[in-house]
Amino acid sequence: MLIGYVLLMLSATPLPVSDEIYSLEECESVKAAILERRKVTLECSAVYR
Repeated sequence: MLIGYVLLMLSATPLPVSDEIYSLEECESVKAAILERRKVTLECSAVYR
């Protein structure tokens, strides 16, 4: 069962940006805000229970 999305910073090992679980729209919004300020590779990834 899908419970939401987490924002991951992609590197050698994907690292969570925060402990928050977002809806897909919220995750994409946070991702866009961070990308305006920083050059990093981010991905919204599904979280399942």
